[in-house]
Amino acid sequence: MNPRLLITMILDNSAAFQGEKFDKFKLAFENMLAKFNEANPKNIDLEIIAYDEFSPIVLKTFKEKEFKAKPLEPFKMPFLGKSIDQGIKDLKALCEYYDEKGVQMYKPWVFVITNAYSFDDLDKPVADMKAFFMSQKVLYMPFILSQRKIPQNVEALQKVKAFMRIKEGAYEEFFNWFFNMATKRANTDIETSVKFDRADFEEWAVL
Repeated sequence: MNPRLLITMILDNSAAFQGEKFDKFKLAFENMLAKFNEANPKNIDLEIIAYDEFSPIVLKTFKEKEFKAKPLEPFKMPFLGKSIDQGIKDLKALCEYYDEKGVQMYKPWVFVITNAYSFDDLDKPVADMKAFFMSQKVLYMPFILSQRKIPQNVEALQKVKAFMRIKEGAYEEFFNWFFNMATKRANTDIETSVKFDRADFEEWAVL
């Protein structure tokens, strides 16, 4: 069996992202899960985190092997720092568990899809995330869903790696790309790197 591919995905479902845009985003997200269920990759561990009222909500845990998730409900409070903290802690714990068991892993993935707005401060969660990235090679990709100016309390995240902007309405294209890249990585020899080409992003992202 191929190595394990661990993926943490943090999704924005806050009041800053609502109405028809959110409906299209949610549908594209659900379509992605349906594709994963049909493909049924046995070596992908996916955790999906969104916002609840004052804390993150884990829509799908690493323990759940089926690609099903709790509903992505709209208009929640954006505590991005808490969500990052939850995601990194869970990812770190699973990496340590697999290391102890001698399970081979690809480089883990961390995806943050956000409006770049947060009620909490990101300095400590981002510092902890950077420390984890230094101890464990990780593919980290942050995406922004709006053209808003990055607020001061989110700048710490922007400094780790600049956001790529998902074009308005291009959510199906983004989630299709994510599914295709994840399943490709999960079926590629570990010594062979899966590279992202600029052309992969042109239809749906602004780099």
